[in-house]
Amino acid sequence: LLPITIATTLLTALAVMAGGLVGGLLPEGVVAVAAGVLFILFGVWTLRVDDDDDEQDASTSRHGAVRVMLALGAVFFVAEFGDKTQLATVALAGVHRDNEVWVWLGATVGMFATNALAIAAGSRLERYLPPRLIRISAAAVFFLFGAIALSVAVL
Repeated sequence: LLPITIATTLLTALAVMAGGLVGGLLPEGVVAVAAGVLFILFGVWTLRVDDDDDEQDASTSRHGAVRVMLALGAVFFVAEFGDKTQLATVALAGVHRDNEVWVWLGATVGMFATNALAIAAGSRLERYLPPRLIRISAAAVFFLFGAIALSVAVL
């Protein structure tokens, strides 16, 4: 969890900086519409089955804990760079330019909580919840945020 938290903290900081830049260059209404469309596209993207998310077990018996943590943090950073959650953070930071620190903090805490939950309960949930239900629920959240962002742009 520690290397993932460090990688997440750096990734969300980059996303918030990018969102602040985009939000500073474009009118707020345009950024809100773009964010809404992105969220809806993320919902569609989430509904697709993604074979790249399959994780393989790695043997750690020959490696020290620090080496494994560094490798995990680096792999997580590269794998999540440009991911839906990072792009969503860019969009939110662009819309909420006056609250970039809060966007960064919220995204970092949200990713930490999500990763902690996934690590602690992932294997158990797979037994009870089909992957399709999980994908549909996640897509519904993206669709909801898309609708909210689009309504903000219209109002």
